[in-house]
Parts: sequence; C-alpha cells; structure tokens
Amino acid sequence: MVSDERYAPYQEFLGVPAELKPAREPRVAVLPVPYDLTTSYQPGARRGPLAILEASTHLETYDEELERETWEEVGIETLPAVVPDTSGPEATMRRIEAVASGIVESGRFLVALGGEHSITAPLVRAVRSRHPGLGVLQLDAHADLRDSFEGSPHNHACVMHRLLDDGVPLAQVGIRSLTGDERALIRERGICTVFAPEAVGSPVERWVERVVAALPEEVYVTVDLDAFDPAIMP
Repeated sequence: MVSDERYAPYQEFLGVPAELKPAREPRVAVLPVPYDLTTSYQPGARRGPLAILEASTHLETYDEELERETWEEVGIETLPAVVPDTSGPEATMRRIEAVASGIVESGRFLVALGGEHSITAPLVRAVRSRHPGLGVLQLDAHADLRDSFEGSPHNHACVMHRLLDDGVPLAQVGIRSLTGDERALIRERGICTVFAPEAVGSPVERWVERVVAALPEEVYVTVDLDAFDPAIMP
C-alpha cells in the first residue's frame, strides 16, 4: 500500500518542477519509506524522507564532475510514500517489499529514503528478485547483526542478520558499536568489517580493496546516517 497522494507534493527530489521533467519514462524512482516503529533510542526517523527531500531542493542540479544535467538524462521521479502497516513490523516489511518489487520489475533504479534501518531487508529482497547475485555494502556505526532485539527479528538492530539468513554477501564500513555476540558472528561468518578507527584513521587504499573483494559485481548500498561524524550524527 502506498499513499493516495504524493508524499510531499511540493517536494520533488532536487526540487525539479513537473513541467521541466523529461517527457520520457524516468529511470530513477525515489521511494520515501517513513517508518520508525522499532526505533530503540527515540522516534523521529520517520521524518527522514521529508527532511532529505526538502534538503535536496537546495542543491544545484548541474553535476560538475560529469559536466551535465544528469537529472535531465536519467529522469528522476519521487513516488508516493509507503504507508506502514499498523498491524506490526512483519506486515510492514512485506508491504515495503511488494512496493519495491514493482519498481524494480519496471526496470527503474530504486533509491529508498528511510526511515529506520530495518527497511533495508525487504528492499534488498526486492532488488535481488531481479539481481539474484546482489551483495550489500553497509555504511553504519552499528553492526545490526542481532538475531532478535526487543522481542522482534524485524527490529532495526537485526536487519543485517536477516540478510545473512538470505545468503546475501555483506561488507560493513564504519562500525563502532556492537555486542560480543555480533563480533563473534563477524568472525564466524568471515564478514568483511572495517571498523570506524580504521575507516577514518587509515588511507582508504589500505582497506577499500578488502571491501571490493568481499562483494560481487552488483552491490546494493545502504547508508545509516550514524556512519558519519558522531559530532553531527550521533
């Protein structure tokens, strides 16, 4: 289920007015997923998609590296938000996967905006239905490898364990908070994990090859904002 109306009718990604969008079918779909039901510290992640969309309107649309207006070439559409299922996390995960699967099957490139990190599992499953050899690069401060947390296997702290259960290759960068059990699982499964001190204190060349070698050619990138400077994103 998605919202009957645009998530933010006045907020398109990059703030591109509808009349300026290319007439052809957009190749990129931006999907807001305002969900934070299992957040354990404090709620508010559900406001993330709107905040990101609003911030994007202050960006210039010209890409100085590619020297072109990339949005004109690829076409970017901001979709209606996925409405969380009030019956609980498991039903919401199924709903997210169903909506994302439709986007992927249409051939569009999916960009999802959360929302807490638990939404990654159904999103990855949707993309893997079309790209079965997909791996995941996780940029995060937390390992998110618990089997269950606060009584739920669908908690945000368990999302990467769910992907391991699905047989998804995983590499982690920026980890600085985890349990002893999670550390043991990293060793047991041979997960490529670049902890925060190495990620920020060493030249990228010293660890990036390990990450690339641990992942297949096709990669889903998931970013938790706490991977960034804790002075800004604690």
